[in-house]
Amino acid sequence: MARHTMTFIATVLGLFFIYSGFSKLNPMVNADLHLNMKKHFVNYARVAPLRTYFDKRLKASDYRQFVGGMEIAGGAGMVVLSGRFSVPASQLIVLLSAAFMIHTHIILGDPMARAATMIATSLMVVVQMLFTLFSGKSKMVQDERKRSSEAKKDKETKKQTAKKTKTKAN
Repeated sequence: MARHTMTFIATVLGLFFIYSGFSKLNPMVNADLHLNMKKHFVNYARVAPLRTYFDKRLKASDYRQFVGGMEIAGGAGMVVLSGRFSVPASQLIVLLSAAFMIHTHIILGDPMARAATMIATSLMVVVQMLFTLFSGKSKMVQDERKRSSEAKKDKETKKQTAKKTKTKAN
């Protein structure tokens, strides 16, 4: 049951990030939101983490496309992929893009309401990652215990079969 819940949450979060990424890239999704994003990303590009820490200059459109692309890639990975390493990788991509945007909002001194959505969704992704990590380990331990108990049963069955064949032979 918990696995289905986490899959549902991953799907919803993935769809949210896909929508968010497409709204940064394409005005056909939501024209007002896209126009608003274009205006805000002019300021965001001035304090982007790549520019702040690595002295790499970015145009506002490039930064918007970079963050939007990361959100689409990570969100699509959360929705479509189901592998052991692919889901955490897509979650890390989403968290990295969210960290870029949270950093940008904090540096600009924006009100917390602007960053609240990214903070909340990032926390949900982190909780999902932790849940997946710890539930996966416990499942691996359970599987190992099951295999070892099955191996013991197989040994006992072979011993009993060997004893029966010896007694029948005598």
